[in-house]
Amino acid sequence: MKKFVISSIVAGLLCATMANAEVYATVDGQKVTDKDMEFFKQVIPGFDFDKLSKQDKEAAINQLIERKLALLAAKKDKIDNSKEYKEALAMIRNNLAIDLWVKKQQQKYASEVTIGKDDAKKFYDANKNLFIEQQAQARMIVVKTEKEAKDIINDLRKKKGEALLKAFIETANKKSIDPGVQKSQNGGDLGTVNRNQMLPQFTEAVFSLKPGSITTEPIQTEAGYHIIYLQDKTEAKTVSFDQAKNIIESNLKNQKISEKLQEQMAKMREKAKIKIEPIK
Repeated sequence: MKKFVISSIVAGLLCATMANAEVYATVDGQKVTDKDMEFFKQVIPGFDFDKLSKQDKEAAINQLIERKLALLAAKKDKIDNSKEYKEALAMIRNNLAIDLWVKKQQQKYASEVTIGKDDAKKFYDANKNLFIEQQAQARMIVVKTEKEAKDIINDLRKKKGEALLKAFIETANKKSIDPGVQKSQNGGDLGTVNRNQMLPQFTEAVFSLKPGSITTEPIQTEAGYHIIYLQDKTEAKTVSFDQAKNIIESNLKNQKISEKLQEQMAKMREKAKIKIEPIK
């Protein structure tokens, strides 16, 4: 009798949940509800159906209808009995197991790791360059060889003011090899860049320039040789330790957790019998 009562309560809760779920459409008797709408939240960060326009809501619902039709067709064709389905499902299960195991280890180490104010202050004092807020508007030319970059620099250095900007844009559109820079023939425009989001070799080169000038030496990366033109930059502002403390402590803690996880993995490798086949 007690089991029956508990089952009845659970059944009642399930019915209430289903009753409260908003139904957007019905496909051959199958309801399209809020649960189906979760699909968009997985692929679109911050997705909120209620904030969409009426037209976008209709488009979302129609996409879910098509997914429901595809699901019904898949079940009819017994796709879940196919070898491909079973292999894909096994891979999903394995990946989920790995992710949950890693998460569990991270939670365990998180309870063990403690980062104090002194640790954060030590990091802050040793890396003050990381706590400077500054933005720049810049353009960039990327070429394959150092010689080509130096030839371009020598040519551009002969120009000043608007003539330099015009020549830089024309050169970027003609010679830059980086698709991200040359996109839509925009003269190598990088838009607004933040100091702390740039590679170290770019940070010094860009923010040491005066507006309206270019780098006099090419900057080498894996992509090629870069030439920078600085249009404008904001005043540098230093973030105080009190402002940065929480972020520093969080980052240091995550770093320690990662190190402990790597140590655990190294110990597991030592105990395991591993044979790596010759790479072809």
